[in-house]
Amino acid sequence: MSKGKEHYDAFRVDLRSLTTKFTRRRSSLKGLMDHMWNSRAAPIGFTGRADALSHCTNPQDARITKYHLAVDRMVTCWGTQKPYPPTAQDKVKAFPEQEAKQHAEAVLDEYESSYLPVLKKGLEIDGMLFLPDQDQPLGVIAQREERFVVLLGEQHSTDTVGELQAHEKAAMIAGAKKVVAAIGKGGPMHKTIVAIELPIMSGNTILGSGAGLTEMKTLRITGNDDKNLGSINHSLFYYKGTLLGGVVFATGEDTASVVRENLAAKSDERNEGIADHLKDASEDADKASVTILGVGLSHLGVTTLGGKSVQGYLEKAGWAILKEIS
Repeated sequence: MSKGKEHYDAFRVDLRSLTTKFTRRRSSLKGLMDHMWNSRAAPIGFTGRADALSHCTNPQDARITKYHLAVDRMVTCWGTQKPYPPTAQDKVKAFPEQEAKQHAEAVLDEYESSYLPVLKKGLEIDGMLFLPDQDQPLGVIAQREERFVVLLGEQHSTDTVGELQAHEKAAMIAGAKKVVAAIGKGGPMHKTIVAIELPIMSGNTILGSGAGLTEMKTLRITGNDDKNLGSINHSLFYYKGTLLGGVVFATGEDTASVVRENLAAKSDERNEGIADHLKDASEDADKASVTILGVGLSHLGVTTLGGKSVQGYLEKAGWAILKEIS
């Protein structure tokens, strides 16, 4: 089926984007427009700009110059089944979202290749061995409009990983650092935001803080081989001055302020609270954004605290799951 009419209409819109006074009947392009309209049912492609403009009454008319970009775009698709190329205006509008999407995917790819191989060995916590469920996603990208959320399943210290050899611990720390570096490589057209897993409040006790803290004190990392750097979350703070460029930290991103500002979630509402925190953080951006969270693996399962996974609550709020890895 011919795309002649579709291409003709798109060409007219393109021309009008270049001037507010375009009128086919009086235009220097009238001859070309007439030819395209009359041949729209079975269009024959042009060999180039000069071939297309040869249908004009005066191909050398100086007024045609301002339309050259639109004519060049039209020539690439006329007489074919190709879509009409995006205009410069379309590209400017679409580019931030495309850049944000590529950044989100690059972070997930780095996580999958550099961090996940060690994490899949399983976690030993309080003498119990935990392995990721076979069908449980370990990394997720969710999207709503031009905003993206990246969830990276992690463990918060090499201390709690079962049977890791010294070289494996080093690999996990190096992997977390590579993920942080990927997070910091966002482009200028979108905003990069990082968040931490919010803690649970049980009475006056802080449990499960994404910053690895169970009491009100500052996390201290003593060097580049510190066990806590096996956590993406911890590495985000440790390397934020050297690897993260213009990355923004979401509001309340330390245990003390989370508790002080009543951001901690009740245990039975924790996943929903984490999802709300991510939504709030991403909506702080007035343009395309990527919000990244290193979160405990249990929060990406389908039957975890609160009855839904974090991504499940995001879906409930209108976010689409763009990609999952397991």
